[in-house]
Amino acid sequence: MYCEKCGYQVTRQNFCENCGAPIEGEGVTQTLKNNNETKVRESGNNYFIYLMNLLKNPTNAVTTNESSLVFGVLALVLLTFTFTLGQYFLLDRMYSRMSSGFTDESWPLLGLSTRIFIGGLLIVGSGLLALILTLKVGKVDLSLQRIVAQAGALAVPFIVVTLLSMVTGLAYSAGLTTFLGLGGLIAYACLSAVILSLYHLVKENKTEHFISLSLGSFALTAVFIYLTFEIYFGRMVEDLMSIF
Repeated sequence: MYCEKCGYQVTRQNFCENCGAPIEGEGVTQTLKNNNETKVRESGNNYFIYLMNLLKNPTNAVTTNESSLVFGVLALVLLTFTFTLGQYFLLDRMYSRMSSGFTDESWPLLGLSTRIFIGGLLIVGSGLLALILTLKVGKVDLSLQRIVAQAGALAVPFIVVTLLSMVTGLAYSAGLTTFLGLGGLIAYACLSAVILSLYHLVKENKTEHFISLSLGSFALTAVFIYLTFEIYFGRMVEDLMSIF
């Protein structure tokens, strides 16, 4: 094997002994590939352990730190994604049954699911925004990264609920799918704001107004969710009613 930079015949596969240039040989390429695959497997295993630990003991969510930020964000995305699929499966079954005999096509996945996913993110964001504002008013010094990491960790048990909504959506159970999916997402947004604000207010000895501030976080979340339904989901429901 020869160095592409200086033409020296090299005996090592990682760099040229003459000029020090890196050697992109098959052995090096394969090693890099193997290293990348190992890292992917390790990340997957670590995330699975993260999920299992929080399912076994959800109270660990309040002590999660910034190092779990990526896992927390993934949990929030997974929560919203499973909620989206559950609602899509239900609406698709409704569409197929109501149009029976006219068409065998399914509802376009991308258009509808994108709108539901954005709505889900707005609900999740309502609780997160209420939590941030409450901690700000309570003068709790907590980084945004840590808040998101803990909110994501607290979402893990609710992912089980939204996963069940996917099953009920496929089974065409409208009431149960709405209760598990939409109800689960709203419950998460409200409870996460109350639980995390209460924990940190007490921890920081802000005991004078911790109850009123925690209830305030719930009220703020409720207001934000109401506005989300009024502005975003209201228009979406009107579009769906015109189809059904």
